[in-house]
Amino acid sequence: MYRGVVAVAALVIFAFYVALATLRPLIVTRMRAGYWALRGAPGRGRLVGALLSLSWGVVCLGAILDLNAQVDRIGALDQSIAVAGLPLIVVAQATMAASWRIGVDPGEKTELVTGGLFRFSRNPIYGGMVAMAVGVALMVPNAVCVAAVALIVVAVELQVRAIEEPYLRRVHGDVFTNWTATSGRFLPGIGTTR
Repeated sequence: MYRGVVAVAALVIFAFYVALATLRPLIVTRMRAGYWALRGAPGRGRLVGALLSLSWGVVCLGAILDLNAQVDRIGALDQSIAVAGLPLIVVAQATMAASWRIGVDPGEKTELVTGGLFRFSRNPIYGGMVAMAVGVALMVPNAVCVAAVALIVVAVELQVRAIEEPYLRRVHGDVFTNWTATSGRFLPGIGTTR
């Protein structure tokens, strides 16, 4: 009984993630600006975007397989971290406002957001995504969810280091470089360029 409740809770958290951290900002941007903030990045950006999507699909699959008792749990782990990731994502997306996008269009220039949560972390949205994935894996600790966490970490690292940072460096130059000296890549104080 408990297993099913926890797996359902993980799926509900995942559904809230899709609703609040993906669909809501896409719809808000469409209503405010008249366009969908979904960019098909060229080249390796497509691969990284597909990897991120696949990672979240595997997170969901892990919870579904756990619900049906089709995978063995790794062991009892704390589950509170999943809930902490979603508010972090939503607040960071709201701070980005019109600069928020899914994907990078190399020909587009958005404002560089360095305030709010971005004062401490250059990527609080991705930090929240990883926290949510880890939290779901803690809620339904099975091999599929652990693999999903690994996929998300790899996808986020590739997205940030290979796609977004080179774009931001090219578009914003010294302003971006100066920001990287004071704001951690994912966590405050960690990954600065000082």
